[in-house]
Amino acid sequence: HVPCGESLSAYLGLREDFWQVTDGSVGGSGLPGTTYDHFDPRLGLKYHLTGALSLRGAVYESFDAPGMNQSFRSFLSGTALTLGNSALKPETNLGGEGGLAYQAADVSIEVNGFYNSLDNFIQSGKLCNSTATCSSVAIPAVFGSGGAYTSVTKNFNAGKAMISGAEIIASWQINDSVAIDASWTRTVAQITDNTALAGVVGSAAAASAVLPTGTQLGGVPPWTAIVTLRWEPIAGLHLTGSLRSWPGYWDGTAHATSGRDSGATIADVGIDYTFHDHYQLFFNAQNITGRTYYTRAANFGSIRSGHRVGS
Repeated sequence: HVPCGESLSAYLGLREDFWQVTDGSVGGSGLPGTTYDHFDPRLGLKYHLTGALSLRGAVYESFDAPGMNQSFRSFLSGTALTLGNSALKPETNLGGEGGLAYQAADVSIEVNGFYNSLDNFIQSGKLCNSTATCSSVAIPAVFGSGGAYTSVTKNFNAGKAMISGAEIIASWQINDSVAIDASWTRTVAQITDNTALAGVVGSAAAASAVLPTGTQLGGVPPWTAIVTLRWEPIAGLHLTGSLRSWPGYWDGTAHATSGRDSGATIADVGIDYTFHDHYQLFFNAQNITGRTYYTRAANFGSIRSGHRVGS
């Protein structure tokens, strides 16, 4: 952190990431050793336009190695098979964000925008959606024939992706014991180039069927909103109540074959009490009204499935 006069501050972060896999094996077969490293700097600037209004921005790089589940875990659920991919490479990201912040005695408001460009983007893509199409999909011998399954899904380095959007965050301290927080986030997330995947699955047409470009990424709602009321009736005791809302969204990036997850508005409550400066008791309850909605939905022909999330 370097103050650059009374109005401007600069923040610089330097980070080196290192990732290595050694002595790995899948199904008794050894895997070649793999090593990656990436330099991830971050530069941020904050400029005070007035005593209450400031302008901020940042640019950064980041690195995300594939997890063990993504790389090595294959599993079966009914007739749906999901395969790991030991050839996955880490994702890298070049991103930026900026916005305005207003901070007064009792009110704060932030308006921010963000943009991220990812390489080697990791996504799970459905290779087939029926016993007829799965019969021609190559799968590990331990799982038998692809024709025994109604879907086969696998993790891939799909290519390039873009995640951008905007957010509004506001807080109002109504009095000494009551405050309200609210936020709204808009997210646009898409694969922008699936050339790398085309080289794996054999053609651009096949890649677009598995993970198309220009559509919202599966599992990413286009917007989310949260409102939270906070009350401190006595010192150390905090009561909170929240409403969280999101619209329906596609479960997979290949929208036509993925099914849709439900939109919902759910209520949460929480209590926490801090005493003797070192101890805290807390209780949280989510979805207290028992709102039912689908997440991780699937759509196989005329069959719709999912699981229920309740209180």
